[in-house]
Amino acid sequence: MCFGCFKDMRDEFGAVEITPAIVEAARLSQEANHYGPLHVTIEDYNCGDSSVAFCAAQKRDKWTDADRACLAAFQALNENERTHALALADGYIDASGSVTEAWREWDVPAEGEA
Repeated sequence: MCFGCFKDMRDEFGAVEITPAIVEAARLSQEANHYGPLHVTIEDYNCGDSSVAFCAAQKRDKWTDADRACLAAFQALNENERTHALALADGYIDASGSVTEAWREWDVPAEGEA
């Protein structure tokens, strides 16, 4: 997901508190196979419950231990928390939930706001 799409989601649904569970999910998402059974969630940011359920239903012989750990971590989070875990993993936000320096210039109010 690009930063602009993450920002739109954060603006619409609100920022979440970055908890140890979100930090761990972010770490595990980096270890999982981005082109394996979790692809639609961890690579494409489809973080809804139905997408996570779709991933969980994928053929089990293709799962690594890292994939299984990541799935369990994501199943314990809600959609907005999953999105923030991936944003943390991608460097859009830091562990405090603040937009990182590299992305700050893009973190401007949407047109009509401000």
